[in-house]
Parts: sequence; C-alpha cells; structure tokens
Amino acid sequence: MTNTAGDEAADLAAAQAGDDGAFARLYDRFAAVVLSLCRRWSLPEAEDATQETFIRALRHLKRVQSPDKLRPWLFGIARRVCSE
Repeated sequence: MTNTAGDEAADLAAAQAGDDGAFARLYDRFAAVVLSLCRRWSLPEAEDATQETFIRALRHLKRVQSPDKLRPWLFGIARRVCSE
C-alpha cells in the first residue's frame, strides 16, 4: 500500500477530529523513522522515547496546521523527549 500526501492529509484531519484509526495510521507511517531518530541519540530506551513522542503528539495534534508540517513537528517532539 502506497501512502500519498492526500492520505496523510486525510489521516491528519481525521485524527485531529478524534479518529483513533487515523492516528494509528499516522503512527504506522512515522514510528519507524521516529524510532531511528531516538536510536541516533544512543538511547537504550529508544522504544520508550518513541512511545512518549506519540503520546505527546496525540495530546497536541490540533497544533499541526498542515500535513507538510507533521513530520518536522514529530521530529521536534522526539528530540525534546530524547533530550530529557
């Protein structure tokens, strides 16, 4: 299955409206790259940091103004989590 920008935009909008399935699809789309970023920090708790990243993202998802901002926003959260 190919993920397009349209799919990402639709999932973001649905997740912002409270659709758990849409948030799960966003998680599936970005979790591996967030985990990779957390591992670069050489964290033995990289998996925990990844989960914390998505917990925080879910809490504040309505802050994302457009789908093209989602990836850098998630990376910013991950960097903050890893630095804590």
